[in-house]
Amino acid sequence: MEVSEAAAIVIVLPTLFGTIAYVFKSAVDGFRRSRMARMQMDLQSKMIDKFGNSQDFVAWLQSEGGRQFLEQAPLEKARPYGRIMNTVQIGIVLVILAGGLLMLRGGLDHNAQEPLLVMGSIGLALGLGMLASAGATMWLSKHWGLINGHSEGR
Repeated sequence: MEVSEAAAIVIVLPTLFGTIAYVFKSAVDGFRRSRMARMQMDLQSKMIDKFGNSQDFVAWLQSEGGRQFLEQAPLEKARPYGRIMNTVQIGIVLVILAGGLLMLRGGLDHNAQEPLLVMGSIGLALGLGMLASAGATMWLSKHWGLINGHSEGR
């Protein structure tokens, strides 16, 4: 096996497995959110059916029990801190991985350097993009009042 073939295998296999894992995780998260939304919609429909008219329902929503029901049953609370931290973590890992790939290419022959240069450059661009995205999300979240210094949604 040639060195460039070995380098290609070292790059392609982890990328392939990582992509498959990401697609699987995204599909599972989508199914979970869909099921939660359906369950909440059924619950809300049953609650509305229980009340004789809209005035009774509005009065119940304004009561302490109604407020607690609305606070306990959000579809999916916005978690700006958690999402921003996930993006920062992914960005840091990608930048470090790309740096490692770029450093490794120095000790290889010319044929093996090119795949590492390509993958390292792509990884570096993705990692820096993720970090820039996290910074923009943090700034916009503060600007729009989604993050106000409280621990909501963490």
